[in-house]
Amino acid sequence: MLELAPPLRRLISEVLEDGDQKLSYRQYRILLRITEGHTSLTRLAELAITSLPSMSGSVEGLVQRGLIQRFANKADRRSARLALTKKGETALRAASKRLGRLTSALARAIARASDMTAADIEKFEHAVAGVLEEVRRWRRESEKAGRAW
Repeated sequence: MLELAPPLRRLISEVLEDGDQKLSYRQYRILLRITEGHTSLTRLAELAITSLPSMSGSVEGLVQRGLIQRFANKADRRSARLALTKKGETALRAASKRLGRLTSALARAIARASDMTAADIEKFEHAVAGVLEEVRRWRRESEKAGRAW
């Protein structure tokens, strides 16, 4: 099963990087955590288990893209509070929808491969490959229709 982690991570990245606002997994998590109420740079860095300078760079990129904005923190003038812009909310909603479709496809694949023996694991791996192809098909159909999937 551990062999499936890298392809699944690539699949998630591929899904997030598709659409009008391409997001990395880290950027997606930042937007999501801000909507969960984690609005300080320090708290975001703690949750991501990363350095403050690293998180600051990630947040700055999202600010420059117009997905996040900074507000003065009235309780502590040394820090800022972060919030999603309308553009950021739209990007997060679209990315979450795409991830939801991926999750549903994966759940269907797992259901088809339940009670896994060695042969079932092979079936599961084949099913995951099928999910990847299904996602690619959704993307092609959406591109032909001129819309984000």
